[in-house]
Amino acid sequence: MLVNGKALELRRDHAMRKDRYFDYGMALLQIAIMLASISIITGATSLLVLSVLISAAGIVSTLNDFALLVYAVPSIGWPSNPLPADGPAGSTTALRSNG
Repeated sequence: MLVNGKALELRRDHAMRKDRYFDYGMALLQIAIMLASISIITGATSLLVLSVLISAAGIVSTLNDFALLVYAVPSIGWPSNPLPADGPAGSTTALRSNG
């Protein structure tokens, strides 16, 4: 049972590392859609070019979510492991150490 729990914790940690890239990719794609809409209304081609660049960054970030080729982007300061070494507060390791 302990081995199964550790395996599930590793899967959870891996999923949490991937989640941030999907979130940022989704936000970048929404910003790109907004900029493209504004460029259509105003006729500004510079906004359209910026929209294409931002959407490319969003696509790369979303694809990185699936492949997880890059664990952290240093300029943003993401930690490579978002969880403390003991695990979250409600985990079995935290419960065992208290009792």
